Amino acid sequence: MSDWHRLEEVTDELHGRGIVPVHVGGRDVCLVLHDGEIHAFDDACPHRRWPLHLGTLDGPVLQCRAHTWEWDVRTGELQRMRAPECLVLHEARERDGAVEIRIADDAPPARELSELWRARHGAAGRS
Repeated sequence: MSDWHRLEEVTDELHGRGIVPVHVGGRDVCLVLHDGEIHAFDDACPHRRWPLHLGTLDGPVLQCRAHTWEWDVRTGELQRMRAPECLVLHEARERDGAVEIRIADDAPPARELSELWRARHGAAGRS
């Protein structure tokens, strides 16, 4: 199992906004705070690789801004459609005032953000 990555600078922003992009362990990761729990997953939509941190969060459901696909951030499962396009989830927790993320050793390779999105907006997140 990989090590925990400590991100002290995002805790306040996550508690304020509820959704924050970060770059950790060589991956763009989207952090979501829902019902006091932190959820972490790759920040690229499985459908068209659009940044998920730009989506709309309604309770535990995150809607991608590009094509309105929706996922449950707690499970990573796609909502209202039958498709294998689940989110790649990562372990996340809050410890001593900081967010910590652990990328599983068996996580599939990170999906790159859409080249179109990168060309228009640059890379997402922070390290």
